Amino acid sequence: GGAMYGGYGGGYGGYPQMTGMGGMGMGMGYGGGMGGMGDSGFHCVKLRGVPFDSYENDIRMFLGTDAVDVLMCRKGGRMTGEVYVVFPSSYQSQMALAKSGQNMGRRYIEVFPASKQDYYMAIVHTMEGRGAGGAGGVPLGEDTNGGDAEVEHTGILKMRGLPYEATVAEIQAWFKDDAVAEPKPEVKEENVVLCVNFSGRPSGMAFVKFASEDEAKAAYSMNRKNFGRRYVELFPASQDDFEREASRVPPAAAAAPMAEEKAAE
Repeated sequence: GGAMYGGYGGGYGGYPQMTGMGGMGMGMGYGGGMGGMGDSGFHCVKLRGVPFDSYENDIRMFLGTDAVDVLMCRKGGRMTGEVYVVFPSSYQSQMALAKSGQNMGRRYIEVFPASKQDYYMAIVHTMEGRGAGGAGGVPLGEDTNGGDAEVEHTGILKMRGLPYEATVAEIQAWFKDDAVAEPKPEVKEENVVLCVNFSGRPSGMAFVKFASEDEAKAAYSMNRKNFGRRYVELFPASQDDFEREASRVPPAAAAAPMAEEKAAE
């Protein structure tokens, strides 16, 4: 892809390739573009067809290259399947464009070149849908019913924003030790399902089934409280959601006794 970019010597030729990639990556990606060179110093692509349950981490893994920013587009708080990715150099954006037509999970992904204006417009549209409740970079994949409106509890909660290394035991302890409301939620190990993404890695989501709707309601008092470094959002979920995820991921508790029985035979 070098020949294509021979035109803007100022942007590239001016620096040895390595400094552009390292210390000056940010400066070039942004500063260069703003220095009157139009889009030539701004390296951005748009992905279309991205699965709605994807996280920024999934996008980086799919592209297999370093990114300055990953913008998951949302409309009215819901994922649109479009993602803009900004790179430190044209080398990464060319690599990303070469991924067009590959699959991410079951979905076919298209990758297009994008301009700085496309990227800024996408930021504006994504921010509009967030409203006051979603300010502060809150990922709103679902509508949060305008903050803490009365929520109908089903006895099942979906957690989003968990650290990738979170364990079932930590989730049990988090609800039991930290919930401020009564009754104190006691969660059985087999009632926690840690969700994985299409590549089998933790997605930062989990479904938790409580003994009663009242317990789920008490547990909901933990919405937006910190779990380690990250704060976790809670959403009421249905029995169907829980079972669908449980069938995709063998619960840790269910897998262990099976193995022991086999060993005993």
